[in-house]
Amino acid sequence: MRGRDKAGRVLVLPNQIPNLIDQYGFSRAQVDREVWASLPLWSPDGTRWSGAAAINRTLQELDGVWAWIAAIYQVPPFRWIEDRAYRWVAEHRTWLSRWLGAPRDRTGGQ
Repeated sequence: MRGRDKAGRVLVLPNQIPNLIDQYGFSRAQVDREVWASLPLWSPDGTRWSGAAAINRTLQELDGVWAWIAAIYQVPPFRWIEDRAYRWVAEHRTWLSRWLGAPRDRTGGQ
């Protein structure tokens, strides 16, 4: 994401940063279940997106073809497909990581 964000509009942070989820008002269960995007903390409306919606909202901030790809999410049949695909990947991410050969951590887990 950082490499594609030429304007520096997107801040990507791992939820393992101490106190980060509390700072942004999320719960551990929320961030363990899916990816989240939110407007900056100083934004008056505090809008948040999760799952496929969060990914597409982030893509809207990028230049070029990425914003066009994100626009497809606004079309209901595509939104439905993306939401279900995201949910399936999220529910199977441990298996997918192993299948794709992701390295294990030092404790032997994922």
